Amino acid sequence: MYERIIEMIEKKEFTQALNEVEKIEDEKWEKYNLNGLIYFYQNELEKSKKIFEKGLEIEPINSDLLFNYSHVLLSLGEKMEAWRYLMRIHEKDWAVYDILGDIEFKNRSKASAIKFYKKAYDLNKNEEMAKKLLEKRKSIKKNEKIAFFCLPGLETFIKPIAEELAYEYDVRLIISKEEKEIKKGIDWADIVWIEWANELAIYITNKFNLTGKFVINRLHSYEVLNNYPLKINWGFIDKLVFVSNHIKDMFFEEFKIKIDYEIIENGIDLDKYKYKNRKKGYNLCSIAHINYKKSPDMWIELINKLTKFDIHYNMEVAGDIQDKRFLKYFDYIINENNLDNNFKLKGWIEEIEEFLEDKNYIISTSIHESFGYNIAEAMARGIKPIIRNFRGAKEIWPKKLIFNTIDEAIEKIMENNYYSESYREHIENNFCFEQEIKGIEILFKKMKNNKKFSYSNYWNNRLDKKFDIEGVGYIGLGKLYNSFLYKQREDILIFMIKKIFNNVLNNVNVLEFGPGIGYYTKIFKNYEVNYYRGIDISKKSIEEMNKKFDDFDFINGNVNSINNYGDKKYNLIFGADVLLHITNEKDFLTTISNVSEKLKNNGYGIFMEPVSFNKIKNTSEHFVIRSYDYYYKILGRYGLKIDKILPVSAFMNCPFDSDNDVFKKIFNAISAIFSNEKYDLNIKKDIGNWLLNNERAFLITNNKGFSQKIIIISKKGTENKINDVKYSDIFNLNNVQKNIDKYERILKEKDYFNDLTISNLKDELDLIKSWET
Repeated sequence: MYERIIEMIEKKEFTQALNEVEKIEDEKWEKYNLNGLIYFYQNELEKSKKIFEKGLEIEPINSDLLFNYSHVLLSLGEKMEAWRYLMRIHEKDWAVYDILGDIEFKNRSKASAIKFYKKAYDLNKNEEMAKKLLEKRKSIKKNEKIAFFCLPGLETFIKPIAEELAYEYDVRLIISKEEKEIKKGIDWADIVWIEWANELAIYITNKFNLTGKFVINRLHSYEVLNNYPLKINWGFIDKLVFVSNHIKDMFFEEFKIKIDYEIIENGIDLDKYKYKNRKKGYNLCSIAHINYKKSPDMWIELINKLTKFDIHYNMEVAGDIQDKRFLKYFDYIINENNLDNNFKLKGWIEEIEEFLEDKNYIISTSIHESFGYNIAEAMARGIKPIIRNFRGAKEIWPKKLIFNTIDEAIEKIMENNYYSESYREHIENNFCFEQEIKGIEILFKKMKNNKKFSYSNYWNNRLDKKFDIEGVGYIGLGKLYNSFLYKQREDILIFMIKKIFNNVLNNVNVLEFGPGIGYYTKIFKNYEVNYYRGIDISKKSIEEMNKKFDDFDFINGNVNSINNYGDKKYNLIFGADVLLHITNEKDFLTTISNVSEKLKNNGYGIFMEPVSFNKIKNTSEHFVIRSYDYYYKILGRYGLKIDKILPVSAFMNCPFDSDNDVFKKIFNAISAIFSNEKYDLNIKKDIGNWLLNNERAFLITNNKGFSQKIIIISKKGTENKINDVKYSDIFNLNNVQKNIDKYERILKEKDYFNDLTISNLKDELDLIKSWET
């Protein structure tokens, strides 16, 4: 009969087909499936939709109904609704996966689309499907190399993400704690993703040079309850990813850390979890590692009370016991309450689908969760969850499924309200895996856009927000700390000016690269220079400088354009942290050529830049650290020479040029102190003075630093007036040591060394006093 009706539909004999369908009993799903098809082919889509919905009330997981209903939804433009019902088909064929791929590709995740196309191809390896798979994958393939790092045993959540994104990016999943493997992955990657804000994040951010990498750290849950975040070097983290809003709130409540973040919620792969319509019943379960966080003692109380209402209530627990005290407790309490037939510990279960087959409820009694995969996976199967009210639960799960007391839990179990489809829909709408992948794709796209870096926009935005010493300095460490960094540079610059120009600049023309907030500009103002011009890429800077120094000339533009230099030549060309931001090598060479062109024959260039003696040439879209040898070669190419290079900083600025972990630990401790609001300004002021003089003592003693350098250049043939200058000529060691003793005494008197971070900082500083170059 059904075959005959199908034949009539194919021949478009719709009236006859309808007459035959009317003869089918109302309770049979076939009646609604055939009726829906007839109206679909007559393009009466809304009527067809309603008929299929009646059929789905009878058979919610019937493959034919779900497939045909999805086609109606697609025709109505309801693509994601079609996706929802196609995903409910238990045994999907290649055509279903092909349609799922099309929906994903056009509406959400490109990587997930390729996954579905691949499944379609695996089920139907014909030439057409193969061609489609290859073309679609080729069309989305990105050049970015992404390395995911995770400690062994913690890869459950990140592994499927890495596998899915491998369809779109070059991906490596590095599950290891071995230094060589980690270093190899970091060196290879453009994007470094550190899974969990735990020991691995601490290790990677403090051990390896992440300069030029876009670094993401994903924090799940338990990390906020430990001190791991205090030990992570957040200066290397570009984005912190939280899996839920309440964990984000807890993080910022617990730690006074300034970090850019995104919330990308967890998702589960609905293709793995077969939905079916369930009803109120007696079978309860829990899936959990059995530990204190899960409050397993509540299970006994719950089932004990339920059996007082009806002896048929029972509960099975799938999970490993992580504390033997619970094993002893359960052995005792089950017997004590005669619950041998009502409460069963099943141990760790691999085949969870079979375990859940007959279950009506999943019980979650946890006191702390970032999400609850066991809840989501049960809901995806249509099982009603009964969820203890932990912080954040009401943001994630329907409020009507949350309990505060055992009595409330019992009420929710025994009530008549049981709606399998709504449980499944909650996951489909909020926590499907494909949506999680889309969130990560969006994050990577933002990263790619950031790589197309506009320093004009960057500095305008940065100085609009913070037109102060922190705005042009080390963001996140505060104005006070930056004042110490700038004081160090200022003192060195003034010494060099005195040495080169005999402290007289009234006949000197000065060109400054990147005046910023005018910190160095005021020095030239005080010296009453003959002529001054400043070139800055920031409009904000130029506007403010014109107000503050009305007799100086300021130009908004790039230093690689010689037109911005004006008609004059200069006795002094000065710039601090400008050359490193010229990331295009052609522009860098042009700038050096401009300096050679505009510098007088007896003139000098003074630049403060991060110069590497270890032949590091770290590059990123934001900055380039160039080596001393490279500077020497390029300057020589344009008729310039290096007269002197001296360190400006050893450890108060990021010691990128050191292989010694002590210097990195010192800088990390400094960052932890000055970025933390728990230390007030008076403490920070004393520590800053103490650090500054320790820095100077080290530089005097060793004449070597590992961060910014002052590099003084002139034209070949120009007299070298500073060849014999040593760091001890700039600062007097006896005075520096007196200051160290003074501030160390103050810190000791005020008990600051009882603070663990400050005490560790002192220990590290003591270590480098015996350090040899």
